[in-house]
Amino acid sequence: MPWVLFLLATLLCATGAASPAAVAIVAPIGITFAVRHGMSPLYAGLMAVNGAAAGSFAPTGILGGIVHSSLAANDLHVDGAALFGGTFAINLAAAFVTWLVFGRRRRAVATPAKDADAPAATSPFLNAEQGATLLAMVLLVLGTTVLSLDTGLFALTLAAALATAFRATAQRAAKEIAWPVVLLVCGIVTYIALLQSLGVVDSLGETIAAVGAPLMAALLICYVGGVVSAFASTTGILGALMPLATPFLASGSITTTGLVVALASASTIVDASPFSTNGALVVANAPEPLRSDTYRNLLRWGAGVCAIAPGAAWLAFVVI
Repeated sequence: MPWVLFLLATLLCATGAASPAAVAIVAPIGITFAVRHGMSPLYAGLMAVNGAAAGSFAPTGILGGIVHSSLAANDLHVDGAALFGGTFAINLAAAFVTWLVFGRRRRAVATPAKDADAPAATSPFLNAEQGATLLAMVLLVLGTTVLSLDTGLFALTLAAALATAFRATAQRAAKEIAWPVVLLVCGIVTYIALLQSLGVVDSLGETIAAVGAPLMAALLICYVGGVVSAFASTTGILGALMPLATPFLASGSITTTGLVVALASASTIVDASPFSTNGALVVANAPEPLRSDTYRNLLRWGAGVCAIAPGAAWLAFVVI
C-alpha cells in the first residue's frame, strides 16, 4: 500500500497537480491505512511526499514547466526525459531508504474497548456526509488538474460548502486541525518570504555564481536550493535560482542537464521537512496521540535530508 501511495502521488503531479494538492489527497488516506495496520504514519506520509516530488518534473508537471521556461528565457535547454528520469530516480531512492528506516517497523494495534454510549456500527454503504466528502475530493482533483483552478482557494470553497451543509461534523473536524502546525508553517513561510523580498536569496546566489571553481559553485547552489526549499516554496526557489545558475551553465564548464537535475532534486527531496507544506500536511494528518512523535521524527528526517541529499544529487548528476 505505501508504494501505491508513492505511485499515485507521482501520477497526480506528473499530470499537472501541484505537489501540496497531491499530498493533501493521498497522505490522509495512507496515514489512516498505516495507523489501522500498525505501521508508522510517518512512513505512509513520506511515501506520498516522495512520490509527489518524483512526478513534479515530468514534462506535463508544474515544476517541470517552470524549469523549462526559466532555461528557455536564457537560451538554455535541458533534456526533459533526463530531468524527469533523474528526479524520479533520486526520489525513488529516498522512498527505498524510507522503507528501510520506517517501513519494517510494526506496532501493536490497540483494540478499542466497547462503550455503551458509542454509536452503533456504521452501515457498509456511504452516508450523506461521506458521499459529499468523496464528491468534494473528486471535484478538487478535477478542478486543479483539468481546469487549473487555484488549489487553496478551491479547497477552502469546497470545505466551506461541506461545513455549511454538515455543521455538527464541521465543528468536530475543526478541533482535529493541528493549529500549532498551521501557525508554525505560516510563520516560517512569512519569514522566508521576507528574506526573499529583501534580496537575501538572490544575494546568496550571486555570491555563489562568483565562485571561481564551477564544481564548488554547483555544490553550493544545490545546498542553497535544498536548505531554503525546506522552509519555503519549492516553486519560488527554483524560479529564483535557475536564472542565477545560468552564468556558469552558459560557460560550458558544467553540463546544463546535470546541474539542473541536481538542483531540481535537491530542492524537492527536502519537501518532507515539517516546515514545508508537504511535511506539515503529514504532521497534521497524524492522529493526535502520534502527532508529537511524527513531528520529531520528521524533523530528524528533514535535517538529515538537508545535510545529505544536495551533496548526493551534486555527486550523482554533476560530478559522475
